[in-house]
Amino acid sequence: MVDEDARLVERFVAGDRRAFDRLVERWRTPLVRYLDRFLGDRERAEDLAQEVFVNLFRHAARYQPQTGARFSSYLFRMATNAGLNERRRLARRLQTEPLERGETGEVREVEDAATPSAEARVRAGQAEAAVRRALAALPERQAAALVMASYHGLSLDEIGRSLGVSDRAVKSLLNRARESLRRLLAPLLEVEA
Repeated sequence: MVDEDARLVERFVAGDRRAFDRLVERWRTPLVRYLDRFLGDRERAEDLAQEVFVNLFRHAARYQPQTGARFSSYLFRMATNAGLNERRRLARRLQTEPLERGETGEVREVEDAATPSAEARVRAGQAEAAVRRALAALPERQAAALVMASYHGLSLDEIGRSLGVSDRAVKSLLNRARESLRRLLAPLLEVEA
């Protein structure tokens, strides 16, 4: 069965520019969310999502729905590849450049830290920063699989197609990622308990 996205791709390849615009409307927000969680950088996630759509625009004819691959799997595979490349680029840069001031991940002061809601916001910000750091510390494929499963609800099959691995390999990636996150976040969880 050909889904609506596959029909939009077919229409775009046939010359209907509005079909491409519709794909961007449907998938921009999910891609930005995925890349933001994968990279921990909203601005860069938006840039990378744009790059994914440019790549899709140039190579839409490569998508073959009759192979059984859903469009979402195809698109998330493109996004995953872009995210993996970006993580590698950042890792190379961090190895060669010293850390700049202000990139320590510290939580900024809240104007009225005495109010409970301000304190709760600070704690939530610290927890979110810790999760982002833990995700960034995971091996690339583990992070990608975990973000796709936990934040985007993709099935094992969809994740496997996006990463180019079997369902069994996806299960293994998810198990290792969750165990690593538990270990990395244990100090934070102990403080809150």
